[in-house]
Amino acid sequence: MISGLIAKIISECTLSSYPVFIKKINIPFLKKVLYRLFGFTFISLFFCDWSILKKYLFNYQGILLSLITFIHIVSSFRGFELLRGGVASSILYIYPLIILYVNNERPWLVYFFILVGLFLLAYGSYHYQMEVNDQKSEKETFRLFGKNIVLERFVKGFGYMIVSAVTEAMIYFSVLEIKTSNNWNHLFISYFFGFVVLLVYYLFSWNTIDNKDGQKIDKENSKKENNIESKNHDNNEHENVEKKKNNLILGIDKTHLFAFGFNILAALLGYYLRFYSMDKLNYKLYSILSYIGVFVTYIYGYIFAQEKITLLSILGSLIIILSNIYLLYN
Repeated sequence: MISGLIAKIISECTLSSYPVFIKKINIPFLKKVLYRLFGFTFISLFFCDWSILKKYLFNYQGILLSLITFIHIVSSFRGFELLRGGVASSILYIYPLIILYVNNERPWLVYFFILVGLFLLAYGSYHYQMEVNDQKSEKETFRLFGKNIVLERFVKGFGYMIVSAVTEAMIYFSVLEIKTSNNWNHLFISYFFGFVVLLVYYLFSWNTIDNKDGQKIDKENSKKENNIESKNHDNNEHENVEKKKNNLILGIDKTHLFAFGFNILAALLGYYLRFYSMDKLNYKLYSILSYIGVFVTYIYGYIFAQEKITLLSILGSLIIILSNIYLLYN
């Protein structure tokens, strides 16, 4: 049990860095997903049991787990892009309540308080996001409907994170259906088909995808540096060429190498240990420990993305902590 507890804590602390990773890594969205799928498939391949893969990889349990995992990755990555990390994680961590509910643990009052805590976390962060964007719109004459655009992003992000929460709970139950003591088998089965399908799609349309996403990234970057470029166009063009040269290792962009390396680390310390803890912990303790991820996400956002921690966020955190302590001892 102790090993499962430690594994769960490390996994949550590792995977909680994904909201920051998604925002900070300036590469096309599809490549972010592809690196995740490839990294997880690649590292797990070395530790799998081929007899288990033969049994589950092509049957309905394996295919269903792979499909659910793919939907989960795409929806969570899009939600992380559209929302601040704390808001996205607060919505995602409805999934422990789903696990408890399916297992006939239904202390409705505790559910209510946890949902209130999650709402305060999300609302505090969302309210601050609206204030920041209002301030920006006052400075930018033509962004009259900036607030409405943010609201649209929030609604879309909320929808993606609800899908992510439901699929996360489904992954928990699907993993338990695949009977193996080697959790690398779970990891490979979860990611293999998604990686193959996305790789084939990317190989046939990489030029269109890269151009489209590249233009989007360039457009976002140009907004941030528009004034500087207008004054020093020639100098900046030369500097950009030099930066691109300096940003290569063996002809490969450092950003892409970092993205791949990060996903290898996440596979080792994140999902493998999460799957390991599923077998070692009962569903109740597993669900309670999952909320560590919410708090760690806020800490990462504060340190690496300068996301403000509001009073409402602190209050929401305290409510969740107290509710989970009650669950743990009752």
